[in-house]
Amino acid sequence: MHHGNEALSPRLQRGAVSQINLNPQRLQQPNPIHAIGRALMEIGTIWIIIAALVILLEIWAIWHIIGSERRAERKMLWIVFVVYAPFPGLLFWAWRGPRAVKGRAVLQEK
Repeated sequence: MHHGNEALSPRLQRGAVSQINLNPQRLQQPNPIHAIGRALMEIGTIWIIIAALVILLEIWAIWHIIGSERRAERKMLWIVFVVYAPFPGLLFWAWRGPRAVKGRAVLQEK
C-alpha cells in the first residue's frame, strides 16, 4: 500500500511542519529591503527639511524686499527672481538685493 510519505522530505516526515521557528536571532536580522527603504525614507526626510528651510528663507527675503525703499517695479522683479530661481535668487539677493529699512513697518503705505 502506498501512503505518499516516500515523496516527503525527512523533516516533513518527522512532523517539523507543525513547528514554527521563533529564533529571536533570526527575527532580528536586518532585511536588506527594509534597510534600503529606511535609507530612502531618511533621504526623503532630508529633502523635506531642505525644502522647508528654502521656503522659510524665501519668505524672509520677500519680507525684506517688501520693506525696502525701492520702487514697486524693482521689488516685484526681486520677488519673482527669488521665487522662481530659489537658490541663485536667494544668493544674489543676499549679495546685492534690497534690504528692509530698520524701524519702518514692512506693510506701511507710502
